[in-house]
Parts: sequence; structure tokens; C-alpha cells
Amino acid sequence: MRVSRRRVPAARSRRIGLVLGAGGVLGAAWTAGALAALQERVDRPLGAVDLVVGTSAGSVLAAALRCGVGVDQIVEHQRGSALAELPHLSQLDRDGGPLPPLPRLRIGSPRLLASTALAPHRIRPWVAASGLVPQGRGQLRYLGALVEAILAQDTAAVAGWPARETWIVAVDYATGHRMAFGRPGAPPVPLADAVVASCSIPGWYEPKSVAGRRYVDGGVCSSTSLDLVAKAGLDEVYVLAPMASYLMDRPCRTPSVPASAWLGGVHLGPC
Repeated sequence: MRVSRRRVPAARSRRIGLVLGAGGVLGAAWTAGALAALQERVDRPLGAVDLVVGTSAGSVLAAALRCGVGVDQIVEHQRGSALAELPHLSQLDRDGGPLPPLPRLRIGSPRLLASTALAPHRIRPWVAASGLVPQGRGQLRYLGALVEAILAQDTAAVAGWPARETWIVAVDYATGHRMAFGRPGAPPVPLADAVVASCSIPGWYEPKSVAGRRYVDGGVCSSTSLDLVAKAGLDEVYVLAPMASYLMDRPCRTPSVPASAWLGGVHLGPC
């Protein structure tokens, strides 16, 4: 007698996404601690999850994770250990000092303002307002060099980009639309250029030119761009957003009141 056995398909492993939000030097330190706590809950190295999305300071950490820098190395580096693999965000001061250079006496993006006038319903007010900011003079050459150094240690990198799916979010300074570099359909760009674009704060740094277009900090549109992963086919998504809060504090100093109000309603999703 012949017995047939039906092959039972193997259980599909969970597809995991990691979203690292904007937050500057302080936000990066917070994110480093959060990554360590998250690593204890996830069954694989965070650098090996299915998708990593990084915005502004989060883009630097996303690049580090995807290029083989471990969470423990990130934490140790934030504590002051000298690790050649990972740039400390305080080193951005080498690109212009702890305070921004005086901006140019011209508005940042006349084309963005024109796009807003033609289709105001398509561009969020805070994105359009970034076009009014004076043009920054700072340049992130040192950050770009550091990201290139990290990528050079990633033997699996393909055409200047990590092998595993990595999206780095910036904003087109002419249209106000987001660009997730590394996402299918996005223009090919070196990882260093994408990270510099994602970190180019309007009014502080010059926009980053990529393929003839100018890009600025992805946090101008959203601190996380969390909505972009909705159709990525993920089972779990972990979001580390140092600039987001659902609890309103009551700062004692008057200058802190506007910042507190803004953090209470910081934008996580679509712009």
C-alpha cells in the first residue's frame, strides 16, 4: 500500500520593521537606549530586521545598523567609547560649529512657495513654511564622510547602499513631497547623500542636491514617516520617536512653552 504525505508549508517568519525618528543629538541618545531595550524583545539583531526607515538623526542610526554596527556598539559609543564604526552626532559640530552660521539673506525655496500657491491643498502648512526660512550656509561634509566610512565596512553593500531594505526619508525642497531613498521607485543615490539630505535642517544647512533636485530634513514633513510602512507587508513595526509625546508637561521657563506644545502634537504620519 502506498501512503502519500502532504507537505506542510513551513511557518512564515514574522516580517519586522523598525522606524527611527528625528530628534537631533539628544534624540539619538534616547534612541540608543530604546534600541537596547527593544533588542531584548526582538528575536533577531535589529540590524537584520526586514525594513528600517530612518529620518534625520534616525537616518544616521539606521545607516549604522544596516552597515553592521551592533546595538551594543551604539550604546557604548553614546557613553563615550571610541568606536571607529559609528559617528557620534556631536561630531556634526565640525561641519559648522554648535550654532548655525548666519543664513543667507534670501528665502529658502521660492519654488516650494510657488508650488504651495498653485496647490495649497497638497502641501501642509508647516512644510510650506519651511520654504520661507532663510537659506542655510552649513554643510554636512563631515557627516557624509563618516557615513561613507561606515558603508565601506559593509561587505554586503550593493551599489553604495545596504543590502537589506533601508529607507532614508528627506523632503523635496521644490515640491514639499517626501522622498524615501532606497524605497522601490526612488532614484538611486549613495547612502551618504541620502543621510545628508535627511539631516539638512532648513535655515541651518544647505539643501542637499541629488540628481538635480534639492532635499532637506525629512523631519520637516514628519518626524517618523510611519505611514510609509503601511503597505510594506510587515507583521510588526517598532517605532522609536524621540520627538513625539502624548503627555503635555508644564515647563517653568517661558521659552520652553512653545517647544512643549509642539512636541505634544508632533507629526508622525503623512505630510
